[in-house]
Amino acid sequence: MVELFDRQSPVEHLERSLGEQLRAERVRQRLDQEELAKAAGVTRAVVSRLENGTGATVHSLLAVIRALGRTGWIETFKPAVTVRPLEVLRSA
Repeated sequence: MVELFDRQSPVEHLERSLGEQLRAERVRQRLDQEELAKAAGVTRAVVSRLENGTGATVHSLLAVIRALGRTGWIETFKPAVTVRPLEVLRSA
């Protein structure tokens, strides 16, 4: 599996890796694609595209992640706030 944080990896590898993780989580929860799609409010084709790494919208990705109960995954995308704009202005 390709490291998700490898800046040299082609985007297609990252999409496939993410798709593999989504599929593994769906299977772990014993859901078929149709059940997950219904829970996420998307079509089965969207779930299939996400799992195959062939693209979907960010909205659809987030809906599927939420339906899987894995919104904690999204937290890993949020950088820690280390700079506070008002403090920078005050120190200038």
